[in-house]
Amino acid sequence: MTQALRSLPKIDAHHHLWDLEINDYPWLRESGGTRMYGDYDAMRRNYLIDDFLADSGPHQIVKSVHVQANWNPRDPVGETRWIQSVAEQHGFPHAIVAHANLADADVEDLLSAHRESPNLRGIRHILGHTDDPELARSDRPDYARDPAWERGYELLGKYGLSFDLQAFPAQMAAVADVAGRHQEVPLVVCHTGFPWDRSPAGIDLWRSGMRRLAALPRSCAKLSGPGMVMPDWTVERFAPFVHETIDMFGPSRCMFASNVPPDSLRKTYEQIFAGFYAFAAPYSPDEQQQMFYDTAARVYRI
Repeated sequence: MTQALRSLPKIDAHHHLWDLEINDYPWLRESGGTRMYGDYDAMRRNYLIDDFLADSGPHQIVKSVHVQANWNPRDPVGETRWIQSVAEQHGFPHAIVAHANLADADVEDLLSAHRESPNLRGIRHILGHTDDPELARSDRPDYARDPAWERGYELLGKYGLSFDLQAFPAQMAAVADVAGRHQEVPLVVCHTGFPWDRSPAGIDLWRSGMRRLAALPRSCAKLSGPGMVMPDWTVERFAPFVHETIDMFGPSRCMFASNVPPDSLRKTYEQIFAGFYAFAAPYSPDEQQQMFYDTAARVYRI
């Protein structure tokens, strides 16, 4: 079974690249200490397309999706243009998910500028926020309740773009309300819905939010980010979240994704995909094909 899965052509639906010698990532300039899911100092090194291809090659990754990596927020289009240049030179990545703050007054100008890159497929505006500064990845918790943000979300439909959602479960209901009013925009739930709080109440909140999102006909979920959510993850410990996500969305709306380099802080690309093969083992060959290739190909149009 594992060998058959290794040989299956795949799409890695979520990874990052960065070149710290020529580009600016403010968060990777900050050194010191372990935060959230690991020691950021270990990521303060280049991760280029040749590194990704070397890591992913043994797993028959034939296409990939690059997701914005918190480039300097004053110039988000710069990241999109750089990744497009990488794609034109190397043939990877095949799709780009860029950054835009959807509540900004000039967001349409930004979307138009991003759209000049032919591989652009979607936008990620990280919404994850809690009162714990070690966990907060957004400057405010309530973007999805802001009419300005909803206007920006609606514009994604005009530009033919999807939205990658990275948020905590407590924020999912508000996003589901917005997405339900704008169902022309495909919604992609990142990192298995981020079940960070695994207390009984936290799991209930995750389950409730994921069910709300799964009820949207154009939503799907990335089976990704175990290292983000559970830094000491094992197949046995993270499997319940993977299988319940698949139960809620169905295999035709789920996709495996490495989230390297962040997830490689704790496990290698080889170990991450070994975990994915274990998660996928109970499913039929057709369902495995959907989760390793077809869903990402359809959603990101690659």
